[in-house]
Amino acid sequence: MQSRFFPLRSEDSLLILLFLSNCLNYLDRQLFLSLLPAMKNLYQLSDPVIGLLSSSFTFAYLAAAPVAGFWGTRFKMEKMLGGGILLFSIGMLVAALAEFRWMLFLGRFLTGFGEAVLSTLGPVYLYNLVSSSKGARLGWFYLAIPLGSAMGFLLGGAFLSRLSVEQILMIPVLPGFLFAWIFIMRKGSHFPDSFYQSPLQKDLFSWRGFLKRFSMEDRAMVMMSFQVQTLVTFVLGGMAAWMTFYFIRVKMFPVTSIESLTGGMLLVGGITGMLGGGKLLDREIRIHPDRPFHGPTLLGLGASLLGVLVVIAGNSLFVCGAGLLLAISGIFLVFVPLNWILLSRDAQVSPAVLIGMSLFVSHLLGDLLSPSIIGEVSQQWGLSVAVEVTLIIPLLFALAIYAIYAKKRGF
Repeated sequence: MQSRFFPLRSEDSLLILLFLSNCLNYLDRQLFLSLLPAMKNLYQLSDPVIGLLSSSFTFAYLAAAPVAGFWGTRFKMEKMLGGGILLFSIGMLVAALAEFRWMLFLGRFLTGFGEAVLSTLGPVYLYNLVSSSKGARLGWFYLAIPLGSAMGFLLGGAFLSRLSVEQILMIPVLPGFLFAWIFIMRKGSHFPDSFYQSPLQKDLFSWRGFLKRFSMEDRAMVMMSFQVQTLVTFVLGGMAAWMTFYFIRVKMFPVTSIESLTGGMLLVGGITGMLGGGKLLDREIRIHPDRPFHGPTLLGLGASLLGVLVVIAGNSLFVCGAGLLLAISGIFLVFVPLNWILLSRDAQVSPAVLIGMSLFVSHLLGDLLSPSIIGEVSQQWGLSVAVEVTLIIPLLFALAIYAIYAKKRGF
């Protein structure tokens, strides 16, 4: 199948387009955040308003993710993907042209809604598009998380001295419109009509009714994926918000070294974890087709916990950097097999709905809460206790949940 105006004749061309769209997804998200210090003076924003502006994206994202999963079973997937990309690009355009604060909030809401559509439906589209090496392709799709995020921060820093905030925010708008147009203009679909026959909407808001749509084995597998993803997302959110402060205030490392260390480890660890997780998953699919997620999940959780312990015990920048790299690589590695579980279930519930609900639960109870919890614990018992306890305990819980699941299944 190909676009009427743009010749996408191969599976690889579509995969590249999907990867670039997801990179733009995360670039938009972080580019705006990197410009917040400049916007503070430009729009006379107080600290509470900046906090609300940052959170507005997350609230829109959370609200849209499960809805996007449901809509993905009712409308053509290509149109939905194009619509999501168009929506988050319009959001960036609105923010770039903002003359008043409410326009900034409107832009962030639109960006959050649009990016939730791509994050929810993108992996479902990819999984059904490819016939082989599904793990590696998923790894490449999720590689956009660290890569696009790093590009967003780098773009903001590189151009802020040369361009205005408005001009920088406009940079990703045109590529977004182009990618959206290509998806929207595509004829046909890679999905059979049966894919778009979804359960009643009211059933999706009944947790008991939702679980009844799975076999006992699949139900346990889906619940395990939800729980473990939420816990590792909690840890990742806490690390992203507080690890720099932890290195400076607790480990007493120089500020000039820490910014590049944490950013570099996030990028390298993300690349290593995503691509490694995808390759390992494909290998396990060939060797252990009945439980291909087992090895990658166990390895990722173990590496995450070991990395955090190395960071806590380390006294040198080199040792702590190595531990941080190991921890981040393990966390990102886990996401590939756990999302494969949701995408590969043969149930009455579309995988788009599963991915949407997973995003909602893992972000609501994960990285939306962890920065605030660490801040509150730090206020009472100090940053050292706050970071160390709130990173170790969730990972131990994740390992325990998976170990119990694996033992019951006889792995």
